[in-house]
Amino acid sequence: MNAPDTSSRRNRLVWRPHRASLPELAILAICAVGLVALVELWPRNEPEVDAPRRRAAAELAARAFDVVREARSQLTARDPEHHPAPDPRTDPMGTGLIGVESSVITSSPGSLTAKQTTQNPNFAAMVVRDLTAMGLAPGDVIAVGVSGSLPSLNIAVYAACTALELHCLVIASATASQYGANLPELTWIDMERYLAEAKVFPIRSLAVSRGGLRDRALGIGEEGLVQIQAAIARNQLPFIESPSIAKAVSRRMEIYDQAAAGRPIKAYINVGGGTASVGSTLGKGMYKPGINREPPVAHVPVPAVMDVFARDRRVPVLHLTNIVRLARTAGLPHPPSSMPVVGEGSLYTRAYYHRGLAAAAALVLLGLLVIIVRTNGGHWLARRLGRSKPPPEPMI
Repeated sequence: MNAPDTSSRRNRLVWRPHRASLPELAILAICAVGLVALVELWPRNEPEVDAPRRRAAAELAARAFDVVREARSQLTARDPEHHPAPDPRTDPMGTGLIGVESSVITSSPGSLTAKQTTQNPNFAAMVVRDLTAMGLAPGDVIAVGVSGSLPSLNIAVYAACTALELHCLVIASATASQYGANLPELTWIDMERYLAEAKVFPIRSLAVSRGGLRDRALGIGEEGLVQIQAAIARNQLPFIESPSIAKAVSRRMEIYDQAAAGRPIKAYINVGGGTASVGSTLGKGMYKPGINREPPVAHVPVPAVMDVFARDRRVPVLHLTNIVRLARTAGLPHPPSSMPVVGEGSLYTRAYYHRGLAAAAALVLLGLLVIIVRTNGGHWLARRLGRSKPPPEPMI
C-alpha cells in the first residue's frame, strides 16, 4: 500500500502565515475611502421621470411673476403714495410680490427671508414633486387653503395644480403678514384675479374670509377692515364670516364639499399659517413641513381644516410652511441672490451611481485585499512608503 503524499501539506507549512501590519491596513483603508469617494463624486445624472411637468409648472410660475410685476408697476404709477414701487432692499429682484413692512391690512409679523426665498419659480417644481409623490393624477380633486402672506408660494401651488391638471378648490383669506400681499389694492385675491384674466391659471377662490387673528382680522383698524371688504367686493367672491374658529372650519368644509359635488377630495394643501387652516401657531407646528400622510398623535388644540382632512377624513396633507427648511431639502437657494433660472437645480435630475465604476472600484479593492492579505505585496508597498519593516522570513 502506498504511503500518503504529504508534500503539499509540507509546502503549506514552509511559510509563516502573513499577518497585515498597521501600515498595510492604513493603505487599504485609504484606498477604500478613495474608491468610495470616486463613486460618490462621479454620479450619473438623469432627468426625473416627471421633469417635463416640473418644468412646465415652473414656467407657469415665472409667467405669473411677470403678470404681478406689471400689475404692481401700474398701481405704483397710479398711486405711488399708498402703493410704492418695490423696495430694492427687501425686493431686490423687483417682482412686486413682496409687500411693505406694515400696512392697514397687515395681520401679523412675518419673515422677510421666507418671502424672499419663495420668489423662485422652481418652487412650483417642488410642489409637482410632492403632489406626484402623494399619488395624485390628472382630474383628481384637491382642496387648498391660502392667505396673502406668501403670494409667491400660492403661485407655485396654482402652477403645479395647473401643470398636473388637478381640479383645485381654493379658499383664501384677504389679509397678509409683513412683506406679504399687504398693499390694500393688491391683495392676494387681486393678484389671483389678474392671473386668471391673463389666462395664466384657470383657478379662482371659491370664497374668502378676512383672515388674520381668529380669521376675523381682529386687531386691524377700521380703515383696514374697509379696505379688506373693498377687496372682497371688487373681486366678487363670496365672503366667509364666522363667529368662531369652529364655525369658520365647518363653513370651509361645507364649501369644499359642495364644490367637489360628490367627487372625493384626494389631498389638502395648506400654504402658510392661516388660522382656520392650521388652527393656531401650535397646530401649525404639530404637522411637519411637506407631506403628511398621517396626522400627529396629539390632537390640534384649536379646530383646523388641515386636521379635519388629515384626522377625520384620512386625506394626505401638503403643509407648506417653514419655508427655509423646505427650500433646503429641495436644493433651492434660501433666499436666492438673483432670479433663479427655470429648470436648473436638483429638482429636475436624479443622481444615480455608475454601476460600471462601482463594479471596477469593488474589483480594485478586492485585488488590494488579496495583495495585502495573501502576499507580501503590502509589505513591499509599505516599505516603499517607508512605513513598514521587511516581511517575515520563511520558516525552515
